[in-house]
Amino acid sequence: RDEISILQAREQRVQGALLDVPNDTQTRGLGEALVNLVAMHRSFGEEAEEAPLNRQGRFSYLAQCSIPEYSWSEYTGPTGSVKGKMRHPGRLVPVLYSRCRTGSAKPRGIVEWAEQEAPGHKPARRNMVDLFAVTTRGLETVSAAELAALPGVTVGTTSYRRVTARVAAPDPALLALRTIDDLFVDVATWEAIGPERAALATLRACSARLDLRPAAATCGIVRAQSIPHAPAFSVTANFVGRRNYTSDEIKVACARAIEDRHRGWTYTSDDREADLNVRVFVEHTTAHVGIRLASEPLQNRPYKQDHVPGSLRPQVAAAMVWLAGVRPGDRVLDPCCGAGTLLVEAAFRGGHTLGGDPDPTALLAAYGNAATARARVSLQRWDARALPVADGTVTCVLTNPPWGRKVAIEADAEAFYAAIGREVARVATPDARIVVLTWVPEWVRAWGLRVVSELEISLYGRTPYVMALVR
Repeated sequence: RDEISILQAREQRVQGALLDVPNDTQTRGLGEALVNLVAMHRSFGEEAEEAPLNRQGRFSYLAQCSIPEYSWSEYTGPTGSVKGKMRHPGRLVPVLYSRCRTGSAKPRGIVEWAEQEAPGHKPARRNMVDLFAVTTRGLETVSAAELAALPGVTVGTTSYRRVTARVAAPDPALLALRTIDDLFVDVATWEAIGPERAALATLRACSARLDLRPAAATCGIVRAQSIPHAPAFSVTANFVGRRNYTSDEIKVACARAIEDRHRGWTYTSDDREADLNVRVFVEHTTAHVGIRLASEPLQNRPYKQDHVPGSLRPQVAAAMVWLAGVRPGDRVLDPCCGAGTLLVEAAFRGGHTLGGDPDPTALLAAYGNAATARARVSLQRWDARALPVADGTVTCVLTNPPWGRKVAIEADAEAFYAAIGREVARVATPDARIVVLTWVPEWVRAWGLRVVSELEISLYGRTPYVMALVR
């Protein structure tokens, strides 16, 4: 029985497995028979989404083994049927079985089964890996675009702080994504997770059915390092809305079940000591479960060592750089550079960066961060209302100007914004791209530039706007 792994189905219409399990006498040989249970679920692609339900409203789980008395479930997809099954390194690959009467097929090896496909049938995508990214609220479309730009990545859906994707094969390039907070191998979606305390028992029962080993293998491939056979793991839990339980209680419920299911795996509450991180995110009545692809959150930037009040989160800065379409050779200006986060992120995309600030402490922080990042940036002490920059020489402007809350402004704040706008318009080339993070969008609209887009985001408990403009 330990050899049977049931993959949790995603859609609400999928309620569970329908399989004629042999009686206790027949079950004795299952271990030696090498039974693999393969679910018809979303990793199969279009067929799983379009597949008709059986008369009880469920997908059938499919199995094959060498016990003659054992019965096969059967399923015919919209484009035909396939014989076979396969355990691919890194994940279970779902394959359809053609009609087969009990005991009529000679036992075959896993690879031999997997290689047999119906004539004209599209081969199963055996290396596909499902992922989901967590990002800043309001920047989901930007993160989706960055994901889609990677070779072999197909973006699925976007929702609150979440973007789903499918990748053709595990690729270390995924760890170079800059606009997202973190990236996870998608391992399960659970429904009916309500706000009552009884949901903790449901979460534990669902966790007891997880098989995290394929996802752990995928992480090892992407990280280019082996994951221990008995790893230490942490659990991160978040939820939206009011609940009668805490995130710590979710962690404990899931962790205990995972330890019971995976012999030798050890839970640690310290993410820094963990080989793997399991994330459980509950939104409404749905729980999304994944394993972090990297060894630490992608939002952590080693270069960001020095901070000043109002300093920008690197992934938000990277999103602004993406929206500006910074290209190698662009001359990028930040008239209010602070700790230099926008300049460093623009330098990573090949921009020639120039920035300044009236505060010497901010300039020291920017120098330090740029040096740690090994990014080439030019910094000056200046007043953003009178830039020492020639007219029409800047192809991109990226800025997060102060507005008097975290960073004091000596002059009238609205007049300060107006003066910056005049300078931006003066130094920008006719085709320049301008992206501004602001808590007062009406002040930026007053610059007289054409607004291309406005994205309301969540940042530091407030809801500023990321505005893209052109002349």
